[in-house]
Amino acid sequence: MPIIKKNDKNQIFCKCNHCGNIGYLDIRGFFKEEYYEEVDGQKAPLDVMSYYLLECPVCLKPVLVSGWYLFYSNTDEELSLDYPVEGFIMRHTPDTIKEQYLNSRECYKRNDYGLCLASLRILLEKIANNNHARGKTLERKIEDLARTNVIPLTIKNASTIVRKLGNMGAHGNGDEIMRSDIDMLFEFVEIIISYIYELPQSVSSLASRYR
Repeated sequence: MPIIKKNDKNQIFCKCNHCGNIGYLDIRGFFKEEYYEEVDGQKAPLDVMSYYLLECPVCLKPVLVSGWYLFYSNTDEELSLDYPVEGFIMRHTPDTIKEQYLNSRECYKRNDYGLCLASLRILLEKIANNNHARGKTLERKIEDLARTNVIPLTIKNASTIVRKLGNMGAHGNGDEIMRSDIDMLFEFVEIIISYIYELPQSVSSLASRYR
């Protein structure tokens, strides 16, 4: 995440997580709330929270940044991105899987749903190959992942749905799929990635601290 900062042109430098643009975004709205504390029976200023509504110059979607600073301090206002937050985080996922996931997201952002579905199918196949699944077809590889307990039955069924709709995209029928259904496919894929790559590492890391 780049350092978030203001300039003197009513703009804030930050990342738009809608489209990935990084640069100065115009401030379209502003709200400030001041907080006080009781000192000798009187209100004394304590700190200030500010909220900036920005507009991305690339995708024209809204971005919300909050700021905080203490009265009577020499420190600059601390800015943080509140909306939209960073998407699905993959700390332990292999780079090839991560790159394919991001490629799928880029297709989705361009509203190229057919290519997005085909990309998700490729992602699923890369996950299967990365886990040494056996079989000449993706269907057989998914069955092998379930047979060897790499994935449970529910995730196997979710993988099958991704494969089938991915086939529709590869054959030029992606426009028949609703956007809400593609959103659900991304949820399935994120669960698959989390189960295979993220969860085992997180469990191992936490368990090692409490042996």
